[in-house]
Amino acid sequence: MYFIFKHIHKYLNNAAYLWDGEESEIQFWGPIQKINILVGSNNSGKSRLLRGILRSDEFLTISSLKIEDIQKQILKNCDLISGENPRFSYQVGVLDPKYYESNSINSSHKWLLQQYPGTHIQFDSRYFNSLKTEFEKFVNNIHVKNENWQDPFKKVYNELLLSIELCKNPDSEQVRRSLSKSLINSIGHYKFSEIHLKYIENTIEYLGQLINVEILSPTPPSRIYIPTLRSAISLYDKDINESPTSIKIRKNIFAASIMQNYGIEAKELEKKGIDIQTGLNFYQAVKKARNNIKEVRNKFEKYEAFLGKTFFGTETVDIIASETNNENEEHLNIWIKGEDRNLHDLGDGVQSLMILLYPIYMVEPNSWIFIEEPEMNLHPGMQRLFLQQLINDPYINSKNLKFFLTTHSNHLLDLTLELTNGISIFTIEKLYGAEKNVFSIKAVKNNDTDILNKLGVLNSSVFLANKSIWVEGITDRIIIKAFLKAYMHSQDLIKLNEDIDYAFFEYSGSNVMHFLFTDSHSRIETDFKLSEKIKAQFLHNKIILIADRDSGKEKKHLVFKDQETKNFMYKYLSVSEIENLMSVDQLKRNLPLLTNRIVKEKISAVAFSEHEYKHVKLGQLFTLNKFRNAIPHSLFEKSGTLKPHYKLKFARILSQSMAWNEMSNSAKKLTKEIYDFLIS
Repeated sequence: MYFIFKHIHKYLNNAAYLWDGEESEIQFWGPIQKINILVGSNNSGKSRLLRGILRSDEFLTISSLKIEDIQKQILKNCDLISGENPRFSYQVGVLDPKYYESNSINSSHKWLLQQYPGTHIQFDSRYFNSLKTEFEKFVNNIHVKNENWQDPFKKVYNELLLSIELCKNPDSEQVRRSLSKSLINSIGHYKFSEIHLKYIENTIEYLGQLINVEILSPTPPSRIYIPTLRSAISLYDKDINESPTSIKIRKNIFAASIMQNYGIEAKELEKKGIDIQTGLNFYQAVKKARNNIKEVRNKFEKYEAFLGKTFFGTETVDIIASETNNENEEHLNIWIKGEDRNLHDLGDGVQSLMILLYPIYMVEPNSWIFIEEPEMNLHPGMQRLFLQQLINDPYINSKNLKFFLTTHSNHLLDLTLELTNGISIFTIEKLYGAEKNVFSIKAVKNNDTDILNKLGVLNSSVFLANKSIWVEGITDRIIIKAFLKAYMHSQDLIKLNEDIDYAFFEYSGSNVMHFLFTDSHSRIETDFKLSEKIKAQFLHNKIILIADRDSGKEKKHLVFKDQETKNFMYKYLSVSEIENLMSVDQLKRNLPLLTNRIVKEKISAVAFSEHEYKHVKLGQLFTLNKFRNAIPHSLFEKSGTLKPHYKLKFARILSQSMAWNEMSNSAKKLTKEIYDFLIS
């Protein structure tokens, strides 16, 4: 989906936004998806553009077609054709009406007969110059109320189609039945050249796309704007020289300040359905929601349920707007597991997330949400949680919302590497040396390192979770994450959040020998002096290290077992590799999804047990005669492990369908040990 901007420039405060490498100001913007992230350094114009989109008089969204490319290509073709001085003409008519009724004439000819009978069409430089002029201004004619904006282009499309038919097949029966004798006789005198035909056919192709462009939706029903100026804490005013009593500020001075600073009037907010959510009216919003109709109360209860499940390990959380005779003492109480807590006693991160998510849960379907720097006051793990909620929460998904975010956070962007669907990222950069504020916009892929460069992110920009799980590689990380998720969903357990309660660290095989996990000397001599080792406790506070069994590596296992303390646990698998922890049913169901060369019926027919592959790699198991023709050996390395591409793909397949009741006893045992360490 793409935007066509309508009157946005008057809200950009004399700034100009150019597409990367272009000289003209933007008219089209996209692709627009569920979540759209504007990235850039300070003073790069992110928030200015966000507010410009927010305040646009008319939103036009069109189908997933880059209409800008169509416009540019057709304008280019018009110049090329005009430069060749073409000459060709005909009049729209029919030799005999019976041919029209018998459907034996060209479809483009029929359309022109219906819409423009008798029209004389002269193909020359003026025709294509006129078409160019029409295309240069056509964006202004596209709006929701103009249902016929495509008609001029339909006319040109059919005129060009018919001209191609006349030039290429002047002697065809269809042409001779359809056209007047005078036109038939003149066809041979005026033909397009080969170069004309090439450009015209290309123009027809793009016109065909243009006339199928659909205006998807008018202006959204409401627009929520959450600025950087936000807080749920009550504000008070006090003159220390005159009165010891503080007076609660009841007006939303944050919203008033934003309106003053950016020239926004109240009537504009009302006309465009814009709601500025700063958090200062949170008390009144909660009070209104709890005393509203059932539909509104249901939304609020879903919001409370999310808070309870995510932050407090319970399904029961009540947010109460407490009332007293003293207005200064009005405040929000959070009732958690039978205990009352004041909102201002909660951590800044929880408060910030409450402010961000409240309007999202309460807003009408199909609304658009504009948020400046959602990472403010949020721990990196909470940032991850916020973005995951926008993407994965079933209730939010059911509302068909669109989000526009500005950010400096590399942690939010890091999550987009995993969650690629439904996210568009745009970098914005100020162009210095221009006469006025000029900014460059570029749509980028989420793995583009240029994003981090624009943010000024250094390699040292890391954060610490409470505990860490060290694994050999990405497949171990994916599968263990799936184990934990399956375990927590199957039991009434405290829910742990990645990057808040724990984080993964991939140590890449033998490199782990470079780390020291305790201050005390190991009784096992190693190849490195202790002084040359990296002290892991300075990287993470509490660590659980998980390793493959690796036959012949008993000495390595002893080195790490000897270092165990209350802050360090070493676990080596009871099986050869992490994939060997899968149950027989999991292997039979998921291996055929790896490639169509594995036939489900054949592998399902083979009887085997977990004991057979406990201490050998899967590739070695499948060399047995009973698996002949069931699984191709080309999927595996000579060592018996899956080749890297298939190993990663298999881990992702397993993670998507991991269920606690299907997991092997060995996998369950490992998962419980990891979970117990994380909550200890």
